[in-house]
Amino acid sequence: MNKLSQIVGPALGGLLYSVGEGPATYLSCLALALVAIGFASMLPSRRKPFSEVQRSWKTVLAGLHFIWSTKPLLGAMSLDLMATLFGGVTALLPIFARDILELGPTGFGLLRSAPAFGGLIVAGALSRYPIRRAAGPMMFAGMSLYGAATIAFGLSHNVALSFMLLLLIGTGDMLSTVIRQTLIQFSTPDDRRGRVLAVNVLCNQTAAQLGTFESGLVAELIGAAGSAVFGGVAVVAVVTFWAWRFPALRRVDRPSDVQPD
Repeated sequence: MNKLSQIVGPALGGLLYSVGEGPATYLSCLALALVAIGFASMLPSRRKPFSEVQRSWKTVLAGLHFIWSTKPLLGAMSLDLMATLFGGVTALLPIFARDILELGPTGFGLLRSAPAFGGLIVAGALSRYPIRRAAGPMMFAGMSLYGAATIAFGLSHNVALSFMLLLLIGTGDMLSTVIRQTLIQFSTPDDRRGRVLAVNVLCNQTAAQLGTFESGLVAELIGAAGSAVFGGVAVVAVVTFWAWRFPALRRVDRPSDVQPD
């Protein structure tokens, strides 16, 4: 559902903006937000008793300690952080749509929805044919595809080709994300899962915001196309270095086999 909303939302937003410009778009966002609040208020309140845990710096930092001691997990999460930091091509899409591909608001909305559409295709395929072996190499392959497609997108001036490359960006991102999340779930004990997931979300969200800033800063210096190419090259370089630096991650076959050092 999340990917479906990421596909429909940008395309619908671009269409609304092209018809009614700003007011129609923002009023629609407000209406949908109110609907979401209404549905959220209907959720049942379920309170379950929980055991009290003695709080200390050791328990607070247990998630970080576990990640540091589990090299495949450390490699997977840091790889995602670095790739997200340098591969933020979606922040440049307004420039590509207006100045390079010469598209209007509707075209921009379709471009913005393309990575989510690619991710949805992969998610559907993996739900039917899950990855059972060679999880580590497949994750590196997905991230390599993400970086290579970003480079090609930065060099493209064809609308159809650019759309297909954004599909591939979403494909590679979803493939690596599914494997990384599966690895986290299988390798983390129950008593530390919440803290490990909190670190993962913090790294991912922080890198996404910093990546947007990095893309804009580099675009100011060498242009949007140069920024996209630079980001893609950086992602490929990071993947290559991480494959050498974290051989345990490269050798992961099944996520359930990962154990802390």
